[in-house]
Amino acid sequence: MTKFKSFNKAKLFTLCLAALLGLNYILHPITYPYSLLDMVALGPSQLGVILFSVFGEFFSYLGGPLFQVAIPASLSAYLFTQSKPFLSSLSLFWLAQNLFNIAVY
Repeated sequence: MTKFKSFNKAKLFTLCLAALLGLNYILHPITYPYSLLDMVALGPSQLGVILFSVFGEFFSYLGGPLFQVAIPASLSAYLFTQSKPFLSSLSLFWLAQNLFNIAVY
């Protein structure tokens, strides 16, 4: 007889919260409310602007969105190689949310 693995309630709650937030982004792409993840994404974005400002104004503008996408993507790849699929999926959600943010550019 197959035994079911007990589920972690905190992971289930986090997954449901991410799903609701993602559904809100999909249903209201232009007027979605800012979330805590927007404040977290501000750091990598500004870091990219500062690091790429050495190459001129144009590359400074490109550095912000580049770092805003590269950091969650590299974090997700690292977590996936470390066999942490749940955390990897959350960082992919963060990547998708950042893509929604830079889509206005």
